[in-house]
Amino acid sequence: MNGANGSVVLASPEGAVFQRFDKDGNAIIKATKTHSVSAKEKVSIEIVPKLPKEKDTPNDNTPPPPPFATFSLNNEGVIDIVGKKTITINVGSSKITLSDGMITIEGAKIDVKGEIEMN
Repeated sequence: MNGANGSVVLASPEGAVFQRFDKDGNAIIKATKTHSVSAKEKVSIEIVPKLPKEKDTPNDNTPPPPPFATFSLNNEGVIDIVGKKTITINVGSSKITLSDGMITIEGAKIDVKGEIEMN
């Protein structure tokens, strides 16, 4: 661990696993083979708005603004991806883009199986 520059670093002797927490609020985790996150009920990742310095403390009672983006999984098999503007899934030259009120599907060939329901 090295606190001289305001960082905390944890690393295996050969560098196969590495974690750094710096004084600016960044956390980096690297693994040369596998990185697993486990929870019995829910795992979430959120991108939250940057707050003014005086409001950005865990002891502040002001409720935080909603996140810009969220990825969560739970123990019922539910996967939620929420984006404030768009969500894009890319594979090769194929793409699905979701935005407020619009879904765009791009691909050399688009195969729809099942009944299409128009409302």
